[in-house]
Amino acid sequence: PIRVPAGVFQAVVVVGAYGTGLEGVEYVSRFGPVGVRVAIAVIALAFGLVLAVSFEYARVFRIHDYRHFLRKLLGRLWLAYEILFLALLVLILAITGSAAGTVLHDRFAIPVSSGTACMFVAVVIFNFFGREIVKQTLTIGSALLLAILVIYGLIVFASQGDAIVANFANSENYSGWAQSGITFAI
Repeated sequence: PIRVPAGVFQAVVVVGAYGTGLEGVEYVSRFGPVGVRVAIAVIALAFGLVLAVSFEYARVFRIHDYRHFLRKLLGRLWLAYEILFLALLVLILAITGSAAGTVLHDRFAIPVSSGTACMFVAVVIFNFFGREIVKQTLTIGSALLLAILVIYGLIVFASQGDAIVANFANSENYSGWAQSGITFAI
């Protein structure tokens, strides 16, 4: 089973960073086929470094919970961070709820308010049933995400493989991918 911190990190990165797809367009895809891969590598290295340093910090100081981690890391500023984080959480829930309502409306003609309500009900259920359901959801979600990405990649390559290879062969190298990748990761 997936460990909770790694699963949460993955969920935050995938949903928060790639949820709408606009971030990919803004920070990654404008660099051509080769630049995209290198920008993604820079982003992956930056995220991996943050995760590794966080885990090592927690290990060295023997911190096993969120609140103590923040207190040790931020000192007296941990409370200000928590307040800002709660404000961000409300904003994220509002955006996610709106997006869920819009997607369900566009795909299934369900009223936007009903789709938004469904998302909020799911949040309440996950919180009510606690850590176990979150761990199970993260595990299943990670496996499904990987399977979907592999299947999607195979389908795209099977139908567009020649065009993909040609694009790599004829691609221009656009500058700025490293800076954009670092900006995205930050």
